[in-house]
Amino acid sequence: CFLNLKEVLFAMAKRRSRESTKNMIKKDGASFTFWLTTFLYVATGIMQPIAIDYLKSRGALGRKCLVLPTLANVMGMACCGVLVKSKSWSSLFQNGRLILIAAAVDWISGMLLTGGILLTGGAIFVIFYNSCPVWTALLSYFVLKQTLTGPQTAGIILVSVGLIFNVLGNRSNASISVSQSEGNARTVMIGSIIVLLGSFLHSWMFVISEFALKNKPPNNTKNGTNNKKVNNAIHKNTDMTEISPPLWSCCLGTIESF
Repeated sequence: CFLNLKEVLFAMAKRRSRESTKNMIKKDGASFTFWLTTFLYVATGIMQPIAIDYLKSRGALGRKCLVLPTLANVMGMACCGVLVKSKSWSSLFQNGRLILIAAAVDWISGMLLTGGILLTGGAIFVIFYNSCPVWTALLSYFVLKQTLTGPQTAGIILVSVGLIFNVLGNRSNASISVSQSEGNARTVMIGSIIVLLGSFLHSWMFVISEFALKNKPPNNTKNGTNNKKVNNAIHKNTDMTEISPPLWSCCLGTIESF
């Protein structure tokens, strides 16, 4: 549950730090909150696959219990409602389509990622799951028409290079363990594909959420009418009022919990 709560705190701290820098205001506690939530973001991201592997090794995550980790995640998102300070619930009614799409995409990605980690194990899971920043950047560029800054481009390149070295470093060990049985090799391959697909959908959910939170329609000048269907669906929500990150996360988590 805390995994999703800290993601919202991280987004809020990042926005506060960015606004303070833009307005040339002393950051006060914004910097501390930002780095604290960054640490928690990394720590919980590391512990989640380890915890699932531990539960699996103890026989606590069979097929019948597959939904429990996903339920814990979405319940954590629903608990973000306690962070809502402003009465902006009325703005959700203007974003019904985006909320349903984002909730469906996030729910499917959560099930795929949870099922994939049970098939591949935590070591292989983190390799493919760490492709999320790359997918998010590509989707933001082609769908939201956002231009990547120098640090963002450098970060994507760094993550991509790290993934390549990670795969190469684990290839020999993985080939030895996987070669022990063809059935195990097939299971790991299927699980890797599932994790990669889940990572792509997870990144797509971030793009949808970013558009809803920023209340900013994409620019069509580059690709003309190539993305007409996608843009038409999004442009219908351009008159909506801004939604806070906790409110958006709470709404998604509540829908996915049901």
